[in-house]
Amino acid sequence: MFGFRLSGGKGILQRSRALIAAKIDQAEISDSEKSWLKKELGKIKDTALSTLTENAINAILAATLITLLKKFVGL
Repeated sequence: MFGFRLSGGKGILQRSRALIAAKIDQAEISDSEKSWLKKELGKIKDTALSTLTENAINAILAATLITLLKKFVGL
């Protein structure tokens, strides 16, 4: 939608993986499914993870994103 790629190297992608893993832990699914999903998450190539993260951002309502941005910049 926005037509950009997330950049910033491995640090951003590692944080993305950690955030996704935390969401997996919060999901109402079995522990074995959580374990499997987190194992598979570790196998996702950086390009695919970048696309997944971009799609997740695109799924957020603009008003929600603006609220989050304002919170992070201290408004």
